[in-house]
Amino acid sequence: MEKTYELLLGPGTDGIPNPPYTASHLIRHADCQYWTVAEGCIFEQCFDGRYAYLYYYEYWLDRSTDIPVQINKGDLHLLYTLLSDGEIHVVAQSLQTNLHTQSGEGAYYYLSQGTYNLRIPPGHHILIGFILDAGLFRPPANKSFTFLDSLLKAKKDQAPHALQSKRFRAGELTTRYLKLLFKKINPYTLDNEHILLRHLIFLINLSRFKFLDHAERQNDEHTLVYQARQLLELLIIQQGAQAQLKDIAQVLHIGVVQLRRLHRHQYGYSLQQYRNELLLDLIRSSLPENDKLIATAIQVGFSGLSEMGRFIRTHTGLSSQQFKAQIKNKKINLP
Repeated sequence: MEKTYELLLGPGTDGIPNPPYTASHLIRHADCQYWTVAEGCIFEQCFDGRYAYLYYYEYWLDRSTDIPVQINKGDLHLLYTLLSDGEIHVVAQSLQTNLHTQSGEGAYYYLSQGTYNLRIPPGHHILIGFILDAGLFRPPANKSFTFLDSLLKAKKDQAPHALQSKRFRAGELTTRYLKLLFKKINPYTLDNEHILLRHLIFLINLSRFKFLDHAERQNDEHTLVYQARQLLELLIIQQGAQAQLKDIAQVLHIGVVQLRRLHRHQYGYSLQQYRNELLLDLIRSSLPENDKLIATAIQVGFSGLSEMGRFIRTHTGLSSQQFKAQIKNKKINLP
């Protein structure tokens, strides 16, 4: 996707080869640039993907500053404030629009064409964003993202006013996956766009679990458990054996013990059992794709072949090789 904005840093702003600060996170193969401004230093990283444009800005500022940003085309943005020493405002100069965010939050934005001031307080700040292809939310997938309806319509109509979704918490799990994405980007491999899209879809799906009001979840235990199972399915697909119940509890703002108790009450068996069933299904579908067992073990999130072997034997009574042979024989015997 194209970059549809630019920072209007103006005269007196210099690109520097030897910056005074070290970036907190680095994106592989990203285009990087440091600038000095009167108030401090700015670090930019950008990566142009087919389905999303990834950008990263880190600021070290001695005092509050306004950074003008020119939006050349109305677009949909997913923005995370990974770190901030105060509230950041996005102010449209001519439209009287004031959008805001703070540390540990995320939100979706429709930024209309025009000039904005990024109003940043003194301190250390990290903003990470994606310009999204709105086609990701075409029917019927858009039914799961009704909270984006007004922004998607604004994007389609190229509306003149900027919009912001409800803000959501961007916690440890979100940070972990952003950092994982930064490490995996590699435009020299054929599956790079697949990797970028896969991680982006995970982050988008993760965000929708955070829009259900906390009080609503507490008052509707069935909804909470249903969402926990959905989120667990998503995590297993994304990270396999690395998926943990504590991550689900953290996203849903509930204790792990309480979540386990509610699941057992509704389904008659433990959430851990459901996790293991999902993981075994993932192994079952992945084994025929790889010639070597170790390739499957790594693909589904195990540290090695022995760890996957112990898991398979515990839940099937078979060795990894026997389990793979059983899957192969069943496929051969299908009518």
